[in-house]
Amino acid sequence: MNINYGTKIIKNYRINRININNEIQKGKKFEINRININNKIQKDKIIENRINENVEEINEIKNEIKNEIKNEIKNEIKEIEKDENLINRNPIKIINYRKTKIGLKYFREFPLIKHIDRIFGNPRIKFPKEFIIQNLKIMLKVFINICEFNNIKPVLAHGGLIGHYFNNKMLPWDDDIDLVLIGKSINNFLRLDLKKINSNKHFFLEINPNSLNRNINDRVNIIDARFISKKYGFFIDITFLTENKGLTKKQGKNIINCKSPHYYFLEDFYPLKKEKFEEMEIYIPNKIKNVLSYEYSNKVFLPKYRNWIFKDNLWQRK
Repeated sequence: MNINYGTKIIKNYRINRININNEIQKGKKFEINRININNKIQKDKIIENRINENVEEINEIKNEIKNEIKNEIKNEIKEIEKDENLINRNPIKIINYRKTKIGLKYFREFPLIKHIDRIFGNPRIKFPKEFIIQNLKIMLKVFINICEFNNIKPVLAHGGLIGHYFNNKMLPWDDDIDLVLIGKSINNFLRLDLKKINSNKHFFLEINPNSLNRNINDRVNIIDARFISKKYGFFIDITFLTENKGLTKKQGKNIINCKSPHYYFLEDFYPLKKEKFEEMEIYIPNKIKNVLSYEYSNKVFLPKYRNWIFKDNLWQRK
């Protein structure tokens, strides 16, 4: 045999063997990749199952909260007696429940939680926004019942009035409700028998002793009254709109204001209208657009706010 030919055969053999080994290595790598892919698929399935379990758990919690709130609505409204008049005919005497000196801030909230009352609330509990709103709706219904029986006309204001303008619902980012009282409603409200009202175990109605001082320089007492949840500390703020005699004389029209101060023409409120808000009837200003534009400018009517957009008759996150 030719030596060169034999050498060539050996070289070809070695090359073929190397190629075979390379193919074997490729095959092993492919198998490893296939195993890794299968493992990843299995992990993804496990994660997906866990996510689905969490979603189901969250939905169950939401349903429990909704059912709990529905039951509370029926039970808590029954707690407040509506069979007898709650107007106290004696001279007006406001109870200083908090033993606060006149001129100091009466209603207090927690420093980092603006809308939880300091006496009744717990700063360590973080409530879901939906839970707060559902409870506020219960409270509003109870408060409206008290007012209707005692010839008091609470008027929706601020964030609640904005919500009514768009879709007759609370703004989803709001965590309190604001109401205003005007004229005779203030007098009747100040004469409510608070001891009788507050004998229930769910809600507490409190009038700020500083409410009789209508000086706008009393900036720490702009809230004239508060309807509070004894259980959670959520509240409805009530402010009085009283006549500003100086501006009325200057403008030739009746001007009313609160202590914030927000100024309005009385004719933009009267005659009051009664309309639906969160499936209940409440008073609103006669000229709602005028009232809102005075306070917030015309930007308030834009269908967007921060990371929210109003679409399909609902406020939705962008």
